[in-house]
Amino acid sequence: MPKNKILSLSLNEAVAEKLKAAISRRDVAIRDYYDLWHIAESGFDFHNRRFLTILKKKLDAEGYSGDYRYHFGLSVEKVVLLQRQVETDLNPVIRLKEIFDIKKVLAKFDRILYE
Repeated sequence: MPKNKILSLSLNEAVAEKLKAAISRRDVAIRDYYDLWHIAESGFDFHNRRFLTILKKKLDAEGYSGDYRYHFGLSVEKVVLLQRQVETDLNPVIRLKEIFDIKKVLAKFDRILYE
C-alpha cells in the first residue's frame, strides 16, 4: 500500500475553477480562455449537474452575482485587452503555427452558457 497520497481536484472541480476564473478574475488572463477552449473542444459537458453545482458554489464564494452568459460577463474593455494578450502573452508560449481566436471562444461560450 502506498505511503503517500497525491490529492487533486476532480475534473468537474478543476473546470469549474477555470471557468470561475474566466468569469470573475479582476485582471483578465488569456490563459483561462485558451484552456477553456481546449476543454470545450475535448467534449466536456458544461451542463453536467454536478459541474454546475460546483461552479455555482465557487461563484457564490467569490461574491459574484453578475450575468456571465454573454462574453463571460466581460466588459468591452476587457475583451479588447484579451485580444491584445493573445499576441503579447499567449502566442509566445503556445505551439508554433497554432492560431488562437478569442472571438471564437467568446462565441462558443455564449452558446454554451446561454443554454
